[in-house]
Amino acid sequence: MVVLSPSSSLLIKPDCQKKCGEISISYPFGIGAGCYLDDSYAVNCRSGKPFLASINLELLNISLEANTILVNHPVFNTCVSAGDSMESANLENSPFFFSQTPNILFGQGCYFLAYINHNQTYAGCYSSCFLERNPTACLGIHCCHSTIPPFLQFFNASVVETDKVEECKLVFVVEEEWIVRKEWNPGNSKAVPVVLDWGIHNSSFHLLNITTSTSRSCNDFTNPTFANKSLSTSTTASNSLVHQCNCKGGFQGNPYLLQGCQDIDECKNKSICSPTMSCRNVIGSYNCNPRGPRLNTTQVILASSQKDNGNVQQDYEEVEHETHERTEITECWDVVSTSTG
Repeated sequence: MVVLSPSSSLLIKPDCQKKCGEISISYPFGIGAGCYLDDSYAVNCRSGKPFLASINLELLNISLEANTILVNHPVFNTCVSAGDSMESANLENSPFFFSQTPNILFGQGCYFLAYINHNQTYAGCYSSCFLERNPTACLGIHCCHSTIPPFLQFFNASVVETDKVEECKLVFVVEEEWIVRKEWNPGNSKAVPVVLDWGIHNSSFHLLNITTSTSRSCNDFTNPTFANKSLSTSTTASNSLVHQCNCKGGFQGNPYLLQGCQDIDECKNKSICSPTMSCRNVIGSYNCNPRGPRLNTTQVILASSQKDNGNVQQDYEEVEHETHERTEITECWDVVSTSTG
């Protein structure tokens, strides 16, 4: 199976920096003035590492397809941080949210409750240590995990000890796939990968100058952060609506650029149709059509001899005909050779 990837020119604005280190920077994110949509998406490149300027977190990946970014987020460690809680990065009034599905709340240590809370919304788990740690699973022994609330933009990570055990305790939100690969042991990590959902605030969406089309679809949702607030200012009201766009099936590229979604030529994948079918690319799709019958042709070289002033001249004529048709030869020719192809 051939995987077709969009050209980098379809993902960024012209004359803008494509990468910071090994991380590709796709619009509406950008490095430098004129290369990002608004300040929420401004990226600073520091020593080959990209940082989102608006929330000051290291950027590890941008996904246009999923409308997510991967960032490095600090870990709450009781042996490092003073007190029994730590605040997360503050994403309020930004177009970013802690993604509920790929992330989990994770706690490591013995005999304590690990939890996060914000505005009377809680998520937590309990870790004990009466058995040996299982490196292949996290079932509440030496570590625990829980889902997190949706549309979370800020939280306090906290610990409540139920037995005084002199050891470090860790609480953090993390991409579940990463912690599983680490066998549920983050080691000495001071920051861990966290997935953030993102979109475009209504106040900035018009700057894109795009609409839903045959190649692009855009959906919007109300930011629940504002659900219980009085929308007293136009800025707050505009930011209550968030838009997310995607290239439709059969197209690829960047839906946040005017001509960013381009047709995929599926026929470049030579195995997309069966051997008895031929591929024809159409805008946004492709067709597999039955191949016509292969016509075998036979080349016949005919020779004719005749006298001219006492000299014998021999003329040759090549005749191609299809094997399923009959060819009439009306002159006296000798068949010299034949070949079939």
